[in-house]
Amino acid sequence: MDNTLYTPIVRWADNGAKIDLTVELSDAHQDPTISIEETSLTFKGFGRGAHGENLYSLYVEFYDKIDYKHSTWKVGDEIYHFKYTNNLPKFPGLAY
Repeated sequence: MDNTLYTPIVRWADNGAKIDLTVELSDAHQDPTISIEETSLTFKGFGRGAHGENLYSLYVEFYDKIDYKHSTWKVGDEIYHFKYTNNLPKFPGLAY
């Protein structure tokens, strides 16, 4: 392990009403730091990803505001899965 911050593999999907964002990171050794805001998501966690066992960090700025108070996230076997409520007909993309 080194002191470099790596970006985990991220998968994005939306259907206009909901946004699904998946962070692929397994073998998490400690609780991740997660901040969900109206216009962004910040994730930082230690685990095994594409670059082996390291510290992974992600900042995603959304195109527009989300209903973050009704957003949820859960931890699966090898993923962190985030669900957001979206007020736009369709997000045109991400900026990160």
